[in-house]
Amino acid sequence: MSTAIAKVVTGMLSGRNGFFRMLGKCPREMEPRFRQLRRMSSLMTGRARIALPEPVVALLDATKAAAQVPGFGEDATLDFSEAEAVLGRSRSALRADRRAGSLRTAFRIRRGEILPVLDRQEVERIASQRNIGLANVGRVLGVPPYAVAQMADAGVLQYAEHPFVWKTKGLRILEGEDVRLLDALRGGAIKLEQGETVSLYSVLRCVGGRQKPYGQIFSALLTGKINYELSAGVAVTSRILVRRCDIAWLIGVTHCPRYFITFPAPTEYSQMDACDVLNLHARDRGSVLRVRHSVRKGNVRIPVDAIDSLARVRVSLTELSARTGLHYKKVIASLGPRPDPFGWERVKACAMLGLSPFS
Repeated sequence: MSTAIAKVVTGMLSGRNGFFRMLGKCPREMEPRFRQLRRMSSLMTGRARIALPEPVVALLDATKAAAQVPGFGEDATLDFSEAEAVLGRSRSALRADRRAGSLRTAFRIRRGEILPVLDRQEVERIASQRNIGLANVGRVLGVPPYAVAQMADAGVLQYAEHPFVWKTKGLRILEGEDVRLLDALRGGAIKLEQGETVSLYSVLRCVGGRQKPYGQIFSALLTGKINYELSAGVAVTSRILVRRCDIAWLIGVTHCPRYFITFPAPTEYSQMDACDVLNLHARDRGSVLRVRHSVRKGNVRIPVDAIDSLARVRVSLTELSARTGLHYKKVIASLGPRPDPFGWERVKACAMLGLSPFS
């Protein structure tokens, strides 16, 4: 008899599949939990009743009590139909998210059955946390989306860290972070000597053939490594004025081997990302569509490798003008008309103007 009781207890503790294997049955032959409890009760009260250890008795009493109430743990949990209404995601997708670990697993005991559900507090916290896409933050700050991602990676902007948000929406910036960043920049700005400054935008236009390290640069500004002045305007890089003596340091930072430290490097650019890497004017953003691309959810996605390769062999009018300090018309007069909006062959054009291929 003690062997029979041990088998039932082992099956209850090991879960349904373990109980199936123990009985040598397939799942559709599995007895409901209330029948297991009934069998346990008969074993406990029969003629051959034996004394069980106190922990086993307490476990059985608690399980029997749970089987007699409508539900246990419902205040702290949400079933998948309730979570569907809160998060706006289908029940099947939420179940997959729970199995993948994106959402924490909680349990309910309902009529003796242990049901996997979701943690109410976690789901409500995800639903209540307001966050914004990279493109929207970039429009406020006047920088491309990949620059926003770099700033989040560097800790300049706070982002939604929950794995469920990353899986369903990608990288998202917490609401109000753009305003907080602008306030922090205003608080750290000082008055620089007039005539000895240049806009950060002009410095970044000198960088070609690669991404700009926005994360490291803004981190240096906020920590006081670089002194700056903040003028009126819209795009934050145009408003930030730095000393000319700091240009060499800023250009040197752009040669870092990695632009993302904790985040995975992006494999696709948006149109604005591609224009920033190629140093193209916003009016030429349609030209990047000539590069192999795909459209997903209405957004144009351009392979990073294709744009980076193009940036290494072509140099734009904007970049050459920024590096030489010459007006656009004088650059064109020296090199001849542009073959296309991407500019000229980098090595040849830079040699004609007495520049190295890369700054």
